[in-house]
Amino acid sequence: MGMIRKHLKKSTPEQEAEFRERMIRENVPLLDKLIMIGTAFVVIVIPCLLVLVGMSLLVMWLLGML
Repeated sequence: MGMIRKHLKKSTPEQEAEFRERMIRENVPLLDKLIMIGTAFVVIVIPCLLVLVGMSLLVMWLLGML
């Protein structure tokens, strides 16, 4: 975990402003933006929901509610 933290750095407000400016300047098409959002959904949200549902079912089974 320590190695990951060494490589992760918080972005400064200047870097965020530069990123926003570059995104506007690059004129990313709407379809590409939708694809990026969809990919983030598939990669982050769905696995988190599956883990939560799995843990909930496990606790229900352990407590005899299932």
